[in-house]
Amino acid sequence: MVTIDRSFANLAPLPPPIPQPASFPQMETEKLYTLIGPDGSRVTGTTKGTVGGYRKERRYGRLDCKLARRALANGALYAQQRVFFADEATAVAAGYHPCSVCMPVEYKAWRAAGGHSARP
Repeated sequence: MVTIDRSFANLAPLPPPIPQPASFPQMETEKLYTLIGPDGSRVTGTTKGTVGGYRKERRYGRLDCKLARRALANGALYAQQRVFFADEATAVAAGYHPCSVCMPVEYKAWRAAGGHSARP
């Protein structure tokens, strides 16, 4: 003969679940961007950078630069060294020089002014 343990039969039932709203309001957060300031320090803000750079070679250029796109496609090392600036003047103040691929006119002017000791 089988006996059934009924010691739990005298316990109170669980309370009903607490009603939850259908959906919680979504908090809108602004996207933050990390840019390099004129002194080379990192600055976080809500403004996108207009100029990209490569920290290792201290070079800056347009965001759609062919050389940068190719380097990003080839590996993560370039992406780790990628920096952004608010504008071209900030990049120059931080010690970066123009890219010879996407900014040839600015690059030639920089070289003529003695950039990289005006090496060929």
